Amino acid sequence: MAGVLSTRVGYTGGANPAPTYGSVCGGDGHLEAIRVEFDTAVVSYEQLLVNVFFQHPHRRKAKRQYSSAIFVHDDAQRSSAMRALKQAQVGEGVVTIADAPEWHDAEEYHQKYYERAHGGLACSRPR
Repeated sequence: MAGVLSTRVGYTGGANPAPTYGSVCGGDGHLEAIRVEFDTAVVSYEQLLVNVFFQHPHRRKAKRQYSSAIFVHDDAQRSSAMRALKQAQVGEGVVTIADAPEWHDAEEYHQKYYERAHGGLACSRPR
């Protein structure tokens, strides 16, 4: 997507101070997440969210590690997240919006997984 500078996958939202893929799969409370660095001169936070949530499969009854969430850093991001979900027509209660907890990078073999394994992006399903 134009304006995206870099991405990192990781874990957030749980109590384990040193999560691993194994501990997350084991139910330590963390979610698998993606951190996106983007150029606000090219794409806004809200545009980025709308794009992601038009493509993202939402699951109400997913295992905790696969729950849909937007972790925000301030009230402006919270407002943008709420507007983006409404614009993407994501039903209430499907995506959690919460303050950003501590971030933990995932293991290196998880980084750029779809790019390496499938030669492209994971989120490509039309809506």
